[in-house]
Amino acid sequence: MLTTWLYDVIPVALQLVFLGCALSWLLGERRSDLVEARRRLRVVLLVAFVTLGALTLVVERIGMGFGLIPIAAIYPVHVAFAVAGLLVLGVIVFALMRPDVVRYIDPERPSPVEPSFDHTRRDTDVARVRAAFEDSHIHRQMGLTVRDLSVHLSIPEYRLRALIHEHMGFRNFNTLLHHYRLADVCRALADPAQNTVPVLTLALSAGYQSIAPLNRAFRDQEAMTPTEYRARAQNRDRFRENSLDSSK
Repeated sequence: MLTTWLYDVIPVALQLVFLGCALSWLLGERRSDLVEARRRLRVVLLVAFVTLGALTLVVERIGMGFGLIPIAAIYPVHVAFAVAGLLVLGVIVFALMRPDVVRYIDPERPSPVEPSFDHTRRDTDVARVRAAFEDSHIHRQMGLTVRDLSVHLSIPEYRLRALIHEHMGFRNFNTLLHHYRLADVCRALADPAQNTVPVLTLALSAGYQSIAPLNRAFRDQEAMTPTEYRARAQNRDRFRENSLDSSK
C-alpha cells in the first residue's frame, strides 16, 4: 500500500498539480496581455501542453498498464516524456517572462510603418486613454477589462492593446490598472484626513475587489505594505510640522 502511494499516487498527484499551475499561469493573464503575438502563443503552448499530457497518459498509464510497451522501454519512454515536459515548461516561462518575445516568435516580421496622418490619431487616442484614467477614473470600476475600456473609448481592442503597450509603455493591462489604482491608494494613505479610513475601504474605492491584490502590488512597487506606507507618511508629516514649528 505504501509503495503504491509513493510510486504511483503521489507522482500522479504532483503531475496534476504542476499541470494545473502551468495552465493557470499560461491562461490567467491572457486577457490582459497587450502583445497579440504573445496572446496567440499562449494558446499554442496550451495545445502543446495538453497534447503532451494526453500522450503521457495514453502511453504511460494505458500502454504500460496493458503491457503494450516492453519493460526495457518503459524507463527511456518515461525519461523522454519528462524531458519533453520540461522543455515545454521552459518555453512557457521564456515566453511569459520576456517582453520582447515577439522578436523570437517571428524574427522576420517587418516593423509596421504608420502613415504620417496616423500619428495624430495615435496621439489623440493615447490622450483619450490617459484622460479615461486621470480624469474619469475609469480604473475605479471593479473588474475593468481591455474590452470594457475599448467599448468605453470606441477604439478597436487590437489597436487599444497596441497603444497601451507600445506607446504608453505598460507590459500588460493589469500593470496599467495597478499604476493608477496604486496612485489613488498612495494619495489616500498620505492624506491625514483619511488616517482612520481602513485600507480595505481605500482598496475597494480604487477598484480592487479585495485587499490581497493591493498588498501584492504594493509590495512589488513600494517594497512595503499599505499600513507601513501610511505610517511613514504620517511620520513625514509630523517631522515637517515639527520643523515648521521650530523655525518660527
